[in-house]
Amino acid sequence: MFVETGTYLGEMINAQEGNFDRLLTVELDPELYRKAVRRFRRLAQVSVFQGDSSVELPKMVAAVNEPAIFWLDAHYSKASPPAVRLTHLSLRTRVGTAAPI
Repeated sequence: MFVETGTYLGEMINAQEGNFDRLLTVELDPELYRKAVRRFRRLAQVSVFQGDSSVELPKMVAAVNEPAIFWLDAHYSKASPPAVRLTHLSLRTRVGTAAPI
């Protein structure tokens, strides 16, 4: 299983779709999310989520029932609202709480 935060244009999912039976990705930006849904609509093994990764990732982790690789690539930009910037500060803690190593 491959779990990604920060879908952006979907290049990492595209590159990895032949290497994993299941791929999960989350994108904050609604337009980029819609583009990713369209891009991967024919790939049953790809699930695209929309929202803040610090909120959505723990939900995604709850669905992991096999070894997984986590590609934590979500990050804020200058265009991100201040609330998004703050929530990313706690992402590592939330993932650690949801899925201890």
